[in-house]
Amino acid sequence: MRIQMIRRQKGMILAGALLASMVICATAAYAAPTPTVNITGAAAADTEVQTSSDDYIFPRSNYDYLNSSDFAGKTKEELRRGRNEIYARHGRRFNDKSLQWYFDSKPWYNGTIAPGAFKESVLNDWEKENIARIQQAENGTYKDRQTTAANHQVKTLTADELRSMQRLLIPKYAGFFTCTYSNPQDIIWGSVFYSGFDGRDLNDYQAVVKEFEAVTGEEVFTDVTAFRKSDVEAIVRETTGTEYSQAKHPLDGDWIWLPGLQAYAYEHGDTNLMGIEFSVGEYDGDELHLYYPVPDSYYYGAGVSEQMVTLRKNGKGGWWFYSNGAK
Repeated sequence: MRIQMIRRQKGMILAGALLASMVICATAAYAAPTPTVNITGAAAADTEVQTSSDDYIFPRSNYDYLNSSDFAGKTKEELRRGRNEIYARHGRRFNDKSLQWYFDSKPWYNGTIAPGAFKESVLNDWEKENIARIQQAENGTYKDRQTTAANHQVKTLTADELRSMQRLLIPKYAGFFTCTYSNPQDIIWGSVFYSGFDGRDLNDYQAVVKEFEAVTGEEVFTDVTAFRKSDVEAIVRETTGTEYSQAKHPLDGDWIWLPGLQAYAYEHGDTNLMGIEFSVGEYDGDELHLYYPVPDSYYYGAGVSEQMVTLRKNGKGGWWFYSNGAK
């Protein structure tokens, strides 16, 4: 059953205040560092471009391992482009004119780094491994990797570790627990940004309200939350390793584009998120699974279901949100 944990009823406060402090996990061997935060203040373009996964040969290559099913049916040229697509995501330019022409035609590409100036260190572990796998597929030597027991050693978090994880994640990342998604591209970003995000929402409230009313032609009676497009893009990249242009559920619908502020804005009532409390946590190789109960509805006597959010190591010492669904 799909769980909807956000209510937009104006003037109502749902049960459960979110925790307000943040600590690092006590067990060093299994520490869960916060994704690196880079506040981006640069202005974005006046017109936003949404890019579907069809614009990428391998949409998952920067956050998941590719295998033979991804390579099936691809020509050698498509594989070559897909391998270089990993570099292109990071802004690398190419000496090969055909490759440069190909990536210049993609709306997501912003080639600013000369081939000789590109640093391999910007690649994460998935990208490095996928480059090797695609090269093997190009040569006809690729075989699917066999999963080893070492990759799936499961360690259950202690009660103290679970409480530490609760304090680490919920105050800042609660929005990732309020919608269901099977991969980062399916995240419903309206849920993530619904009640703000780590202080990066616009604090010039009067300017936001003024432009919101000018754009919509309606007077604001409740609250308006707004984020600059550049900050939205940075947050998506930091927390999932994907690009905002890849999102299947961007800030649309109830979110209003404010061209003067280069920002997305949403009017909503005085509504808080449901309290989220982890019941079980476990490390499984490169993944972290966190379980938490949620009510099937907000009515008295309703049943309770259990959700499981999965985070994956980002190859840089932190974690990316990967999926969230019923256990």
